[in-house]
Amino acid sequence: MGDCFDPVVDTDDDFLLAAIVRPCAQPHRAEVFGVEELEGGSTAAYPGGSEVSAQAETLCDAAFETYIGIDFDDSRYAYTFYTPSEATWLGGDRGVMCAVDDDGDPISRSLKGVKR
Repeated sequence: MGDCFDPVVDTDDDFLLAAIVRPCAQPHRAEVFGVEELEGGSTAAYPGGSEVSAQAETLCDAAFETYIGIDFDDSRYAYTFYTPSEATWLGGDRGVMCAVDDDGDPISRSLKGVKR
């Protein structure tokens, strides 16, 4: 957590293809504030995109408040999350990466504990 980066996203489906890691003191587009695990053991069936997104949102909302220091609904910042696809789920991927951003504007510091 706390890694700052510029995402490289597939324009067809918004999946994260790569991340260009940046020092948080330099302009960047996002900062990781949570790495969480979805429910379901390694043999669980893929629950579908809507269920995966719902679980990810719940996990990221809680992690946002802990990391940023304020409830997401009261914050000026946005966040996105990256979840397993059905194909990666079948390979055992249950990870969710939560990343805070400033609606596309560059950020030049860490947002940990900013309470905004």
